[in-house]
Amino acid sequence: LSYLIKEIEVGKIGNDFDIADKITASNFKQIQTGEFNSEIESAPEINSPKPNEVNFEESVKEKLSKIVDDINLAYNKQFDFDVVTKSALQVRNILLKDTKLKDSAKSNSINDFRFAYFDAVEDALVEGYEQNQDFFSILLNDGERNKQLMGVFLEDIYNNLKTVI
Repeated sequence: LSYLIKEIEVGKIGNDFDIADKITASNFKQIQTGEFNSEIESAPEINSPKPNEVNFEESVKEKLSKIVDDINLAYNKQFDFDVVTKSALQVRNILLKDTKLKDSAKSNSINDFRFAYFDAVEDALVEGYEQNQDFFSILLNDGERNKQLMGVFLEDIYNNLKTVI
């Protein structure tokens, strides 16, 4: 160490000193102090759960089924009815938590509420988009089907939000 200190000139300013080839390390010995055993097991299979069946009134189920069939036909997709309705219910739940929409329901008629509702649907779709990217992208890009599908929940959300204290 004293040899190293002599090589570094204290009076110099900056980093322009070179200690390469001036230090040697010898007589090092590695000693094993322990052993690490990983308890992680490889599990390459992923079991994706299938959603439980969603129960609706028969008239609502028929409306939703027709809309899902139309979307599948128009976009050459095979969306499962239960998966799609779960996604739509996810949007419904996002809408039910929207405070601006809640205020709009309390202070407007259903006809006036309709404007705020469909604006909030766009925001709710964007919020839920990551989890349901494929289906939500269709709803975001096809305003007509978006309004058809989400229109099914308009009165339900309006009535729920209007009565919330």
